[in-house]
Formats: sequence, structure tokens, C-alpha cells
Amino acid sequence: MTYADTPAVRLTRLTQPPLGDYLPMLKKRLGIDFDDHNDLLEGAIAAAVGKVETFTRHLLSQCQVQVSYGPGLIDAEIPFGPIIAPPDDLPVGATLTDEPFATLQYANSSALTVLTYKAGYSGPALVPAQFKTAVVILAAELSGFGEPGNWKALVVEFRRATWAD
Repeated sequence: MTYADTPAVRLTRLTQPPLGDYLPMLKKRLGIDFDDHNDLLEGAIAAAVGKVETFTRHLLSQCQVQVSYGPGLIDAEIPFGPIIAPPDDLPVGATLTDEPFATLQYANSSALTVLTYKAGYSGPALVPAQFKTAVVILAAELSGFGEPGNWKALVVEFRRATWAD
């Protein structure tokens, strides 16, 4: 991607993160065996999912991603993944590599390029364990009931950082 271009990205959730799958793990970590704080804990889980997704650029549930690239685009990594359904509206002259986090290859576009694709894990069972554990560690901290933990160390190997990060 040309260095001055940071794409605008819009995410629309097609499925919600399975908060109920994370809740028993979080309650076990915190030693909570009652339901009085479930709403608070689910809110912390939702916030933790968002932070883990932003840090790694892996979407933990299915989303529609719309990316707008400015004129002059040559090559650009697709910002969020893994890709479930590639864009079916590639501009003329553009190709998309075939990998979970694809690269859009484009020869000197003079116009705005907008891509829409589906990304994320298609079910909770497919989310790698490191992501689930990172969400639980961070949610424990965000809830105010747990100690801070190094959740980033669990998922840093999956991180897809860009120059803008």
C-alpha cells in the first residue's frame, strides 16, 4: 500500500461473539460460582473480544468488512481476517492472493477502491485456544475482579500489525 494511504474500514457483525462460551471460563478463572455478576462479566467479555480483535486483526465471529482504499493503490494487505468469502466485486486489473489474510494486488488505480468481504471464524469451535484464553484473561482484568495478565503474549504471534499501528 502506498505509505500515505490508511484505508477506512467498517465492520458489521454478522454473528455475535459467543459470550456464553467465554462466561464459564471467566467465572472459573475468577472463582465465581453464582450468577449475580453475569451482566457485568458479559460486558467485560464483549470489551475484551473487541480489544483482542483490534490487536490481532483476527475477527472472533463472522463480520462483513468494507475497506476503502484511496487512489494510487498498488498492493495492500487485507486488514482483517481470516477471510471466509472473498470480495466478489474486485476492480478490473486487481487480484487477491489465496490465503486467510490476502494481499490485494493492483496496478496503480486512479480511483477510490472499495472492497466488501466476509471474515472471521465461522464458529466458536474454530477460534484458536490462545484467543479464547486471551479474552478470558483480559475480561477478568476489565471486570475489576481479576488481576492484570499478559494476554498479548498469548496472541502476539497471530498479530497482523500495519505501519499505522
